[in-house]
Amino acid sequence: MAKPSGICLIAISICMIGVLTVANGASVETPDSGIGLDDIVNVMKQDFEGGNSLEAFKRSRYLLPPNNIGRDRMQAFLKHKFGSILGVVGGKDNGHVLHQQFFDTTIRVGNKPVRVDGVNFLVVISPKENNTNEDMPLVLLANYDTDTPNNAENPVEDNGSGIAALLVIGKKIAEDINSEKLKLRHTIILAAVDASLQKYATDGIELGSTTGSAEVANKFLPEFLMNRPKGIRGVIVLDNLLNYQEGKSSQNGAGFDRSYPKSYKDISAGNFAGDFLALVARGDELDKQLVQTIEEEWKQIKTHEFASRDSGTSGAENSGSEHGGNIPSPSPPIEPRLIKFTHNVSVNDGHGEGYIHFLKSDQTSFWNHKSSVIPPYPAILLTDTRSYRASICPVGGSHCDVFDKSTSDNNLQFVHRTIVTVYKTISRLQSGGVSRVSSMLTFIPILLVTIRHFFL
Repeated sequence: MAKPSGICLIAISICMIGVLTVANGASVETPDSGIGLDDIVNVMKQDFEGGNSLEAFKRSRYLLPPNNIGRDRMQAFLKHKFGSILGVVGGKDNGHVLHQQFFDTTIRVGNKPVRVDGVNFLVVISPKENNTNEDMPLVLLANYDTDTPNNAENPVEDNGSGIAALLVIGKKIAEDINSEKLKLRHTIILAAVDASLQKYATDGIELGSTTGSAEVANKFLPEFLMNRPKGIRGVIVLDNLLNYQEGKSSQNGAGFDRSYPKSYKDISAGNFAGDFLALVARGDELDKQLVQTIEEEWKQIKTHEFASRDSGTSGAENSGSEHGGNIPSPSPPIEPRLIKFTHNVSVNDGHGEGYIHFLKSDQTSFWNHKSSVIPPYPAILLTDTRSYRASICPVGGSHCDVFDKSTSDNNLQFVHRTIVTVYKTISRLQSGGVSRVSSMLTFIPILLVTIRHFFL
């Protein structure tokens, strides 16, 4: 048999790569998000039995009085929205359940320890054919309390933005399951957790006490995973997502040069603008699949023109909004960046405030979970870096409506991209979520063997 020429081999190789690429693309295809900016705004301004959700998002939800109104409204709203999500997918009849996890903990106020009560809300959405031996649940989590009392910080941003994203994604997932656009193969857990006060702050969780996310990591999940030997696919934490700033020096990078030198270089290259979403993960195999999938889905999203949410007087009624609104001319699209912050040493090693900053978020509870019978949890954090970014409403400035400022056009586009990325990541992980690059690499040996066969 005559050996094929080099040109023929190249042609064969290209054809095989093309076929594998198409096949690989089909294996990770996800539904269109169908999520609009109005969906984000409406969830924060929605009438329900307990009032209007705006009262929950705009008020402090700190663990101590006089913050009861904000906390009570948010808890009532979470029960309402989670109940709606369960209604779409069939509720208990299809194995979907809302859990309320009650706990108590100690927070430090000044020099005084104070006992407080907390409650987590967890929606469990399970596949119809729930084979627990194969089930690898994925957890999407955001805290609903605020770090400070009396609206000292922006409660819409902290962490109303994470809760809004959680609810929008949860609603879309439920709709896609119901319409069979999304085939659920693994359990999805939506978790709104309490008591996420900064552990290392002067006023925060007392050392040795628990947080809402620690209750999920150390109590809820170990019990839930008892008959799921493969463990969990991972945990995605949403913590402050509505602060996008393109201005020079709007991003603080102090301490990042030592703790995250590559991330610091990327921030510096952008003139220290707060125009990026931070992806915080460990530099090991545990978080690798989550990180790769988030990165790839972020890059796949194309820039779109979005309608402005300005409250001006252009006169054009927003028929797509539940509460109406005005739409001036379309806003220019933004191009937010995704910057990875990698932990390469134990979370117990200190590198100053720049390093500890991200350890104040809830992924730390999953990195350090205390169960000896459960494998380590993959867990990542998505955040706008919280206090390391210039404030949306500067303290001491003129009157600032935190809701209007937080839901500016740019901020909405920013959180929208994050929401769509997470939604597509969750959808893709239902089918295994193999990285496009990794999946292609598995076929390279086959390709090389085939080429060698032609030469022999």
